[in-house]
Amino acid sequence: MVLLAPVLFLSSFLLLFTLFIVGLLGSSERTEPLQTFQLGSSTIELQRYDYGGAVGVHGLNLEQRRLICHGLYVVRSVDFFESAMQGTLSVEGPYRVRVHAKGNYYSNDYEVDRVYSLKPWVYF
Repeated sequence: MVLLAPVLFLSSFLLLFTLFIVGLLGSSERTEPLQTFQLGSSTIELQRYDYGGAVGVHGLNLEQRRLICHGLYVVRSVDFFESAMQGTLSVEGPYRVRVHAKGNYYSNDYEVDRVYSLKPWVYF
């Protein structure tokens, strides 16, 4: 028990320090909504996603969410387009959307056009 006390003290101190720094400076994860559509009782959103600064993960994230009660959502990440810089979202029909993503950091020739069938209750 004597050997365990300093380890527990150090780990709890590091946890509190990390929470303080993240709370003070903010998270390094950023999302910017590009387009949002209401499909039935859920919302589908195309977001620009950045995490970790210059050498982190960058791209477009397609996300579906459903409101359970005020402030509580069920969220599902449908797809992620790594390094994509531009994108559009369009409705193809009931619970079907089309994503057109193009351009990345390495080449402007990158282009993706996909149609997704979404689930009415997000996961089922």
